[in-house]
Amino acid sequence: FFVFRWRSPPRPEHYQALWARARSILEPNRKIVEDWVASQPHLHLRAKAMGTTCLIDYDYDVDSETLAKDAMATEQILVVPGDYFDMPKTIRVGYGAFRDPQVLKAGLEEFGKYLEKYN
Repeated sequence: FFVFRWRSPPRPEHYQALWARARSILEPNRKIVEDWVASQPHLHLRAKAMGTTCLIDYDYDVDSETLAKDAMATEQILVVPGDYFDMPKTIRVGYGAFRDPQVLKAGLEEFGKYLEKYN
């Protein structure tokens, strides 16, 4: 468990710059994830993606913990099982840490290939 503590909070005059930088990363990445989910016949967004993660429903015949553990063990793909939040048949996917959208696209493409085993 990790708790981050600011040595000193950002000064108010820096908030706009911080939010602008965050939006410049999140907004394009959100669109990439939304488009990718729309291209996957067995997936759909539970709600509009917000923040740095999204919740994705799926209709494969596998529980989310098994899916997530297998994706990590076999392909080194990290998703969070919805079972951990009492939300079966869902996974959480993060998109906020990718400054290079090509890295996110490549990861989603690999995850899509991985998911083909459940068709």
